[in-house]
Amino acid sequence: MWLKRYIIIFGILFITHFCLIIFIFSIFDWLVLLGLTYFCLLPAFLSNACMTFAGKFPVKLYPIDGGRVYKNTNKRILGDGKTWNGIIIGIFFSFLICLITSFIYFPLADITIYRFELSSTVLKLFSQEDILFFVEIRDKFNNFLLRILLMSIGAPIGDLIGSFIKRRMGKERGGQIFLIDQLDFIAFSVIMVYPIFPIPWYFIIFIFISTPLVAIFSNVVAYYLDLKKVPW
Repeated sequence: MWLKRYIIIFGILFITHFCLIIFIFSIFDWLVLLGLTYFCLLPAFLSNACMTFAGKFPVKLYPIDGGRVYKNTNKRILGDGKTWNGIIIGIFFSFLICLITSFIYFPLADITIYRFELSSTVLKLFSQEDILFFVEIRDKFNNFLLRILLMSIGAPIGDLIGSFIKRRMGKERGGQIFLIDQLDFIAFSVIMVYPIFPIPWYFIIFIFISTPLVAIFSNVVAYYLDLKKVPW
């Protein structure tokens, strides 16, 4: 039941955001916003997704909390589901995939958004600096590497913080708390990278409206692929 409520709530927000942008600007602006947002967030999503593969490798799993309980309670600090294996796998494969993708993208790096004849509404919605940072990664490759590294690290840290909060609220492994499971990883990634890469407010709005829907969909898929114990 809760899953349907989440989908309805964020579905309405997503559709409202879509209608507002195309009414004020155009559908093309919304598509550009969608593409640039998830191009920016790809490291966080990959890191969060790749962590689920840790249990599929035939190696011993090492829980981060080492089996310890929190202070004078009998509840685990994090639980068996949060392992060093998952963090290492998530960060490594996220960084590797983004790095490979960047080299595939290099032949197209000189074709910036400005070389297309876009409507003037795009320039009202986005600043030149925002667009060029996303598109022209060749001249700012060090910044690009730092961004994907920080986001790849930020996602599992956010997931651990979310897990810690859930344990303190009495939720066991697989327990559900509104928004924490869907936004913890992306929220901390944005916070961690913000000092060196301040993401514009309109991207942040889109992030927090659309990420819960993407997270729910990906978790349901992972559940049916037997990569997760629960579909959230």
